[in-house]
Amino acid sequence: MTSSKRDVAVSRLTSLLHEWDTGSKSVRRRILQDFVAQNQRKTAPELDAEMADAASLLLTRVSSWLRLTYPSKPALLLLFYLQGGPKSKSLSRIIIKSY
Repeated sequence: MTSSKRDVAVSRLTSLLHEWDTGSKSVRRRILQDFVAQNQRKTAPELDAEMADAASLLLTRVSSWLRLTYPSKPALLLLFYLQGGPKSKSLSRIIIKSY
């Protein structure tokens, strides 16, 4: 990744993390829906490349928030999906809708 592309990726990620950190439940839900929609078929290395080698910062926040906010089976299913589980769009819609 070139320096200017990396700077743009860092800026975008910083903005996204700030939005997540200060967001309400509905804001976080929208961020999660957008993330799943945009990155559905990407591998971990692809996510890291797109997010300036810092995808783990967002994924850590998402998994922590889900464990604290939704200590139930649907949250575990969503985590499984985000970690490369079934590639079914309908599954992601069902899980995200349940929140």
